[in-house]
Amino acid sequence: MTEPRHVSSAGAELADIAETAESADGLIQVTVGGRGELRSLWLDPRIYRLRDAAELAEEIRRTIASAVSAVRRRAYDLLKSGLPRDTTADTVDLYFDPVLSELDRITGSHRAESRSR
Repeated sequence: MTEPRHVSSAGAELADIAETAESADGLIQVTVGGRGELRSLWLDPRIYRLRDAAELAEEIRRTIASAVSAVRRRAYDLLKSGLPRDTTADTVDLYFDPVLSELDRITGSHRAESRSR
């Protein structure tokens, strides 16, 4: 089950992860952190010759979404030992579920007792 050390160190472990994604044409590169925050955005100067503003914005959004998806899978793999078994990378809240799972483990006997009264 979840170890208290694991729960308390989850924030620091998430802060250390980052993923980089590149657009299909290689003209956009983004890096996001463990919480999905944008850490860097690089645009090849050739990009301005190829797209209008709306197209460029959508391609940047797709590239960021790809990086966020990759970092989310990596964070899930890092934290899954402290999560309920029925969770997946797509359904879990990586910030609260480890803590809530630990609280359930700690207080589970107390809730069972209060329900039986």
